[in-house]
Amino acid sequence: MIKVTNVLALLFTALPLCSAYLEPPLTTADPSTVSDCSWWVVVASGDTCLSIANARTMSVADFSAYVS
Repeated sequence: MIKVTNVLALLFTALPLCSAYLEPPLTTADPSTVSDCSWWVVVASGDTCLSIANARTMSVADFSAYVS
């Protein structure tokens, strides 16, 4: 039996990927940025790929693939 928490976790994880909505940048973005970004991060001093990935509950490998 599938647990409700697993379904909700999958839904909230996959929803931004499936919706393909456009999200305006929070600040100036590089003009060559893809036009279908679904989330942005304004990097602060001390941020690392690991800290950003952890804040988004994703692996560094997934984060790196997403931003390349």
